[in-house]
Amino acid sequence: MAVISQLTLETTEVQRVIKRLGNHWKHKFEVVEQDGKTLIPFSDTDNVLLSFNETHLFAKLTTVDSDAMTKLQQVVLNHINRMANQEFDGTWVDAPSE
Repeated sequence: MAVISQLTLETTEVQRVIKRLGNHWKHKFEVVEQDGKTLIPFSDTDNVLLSFNETHLFAKLTTVDSDAMTKLQQVVLNHINRMANQEFDGTWVDAPSE
């Protein structure tokens, strides 16, 4: 069963941050950009789906390995911080499994 965690960050530069994340990871993963969303598949079982509105960036992290979730959360948030050139104090929230 998949384990899901979500993150919401407030920023006025959401599109730029998501674009930079997608470009950064394109060299390593098959990044899919469609309908205003960006899917970054880290493996067959781990991925992050990035979406946004005018003032918020949303990250939905999915894995089947609950032990790996904390590490994946750190990796994604660290990369968001780097691409945004700022430090977000984001808190991941567990979401219902699909």
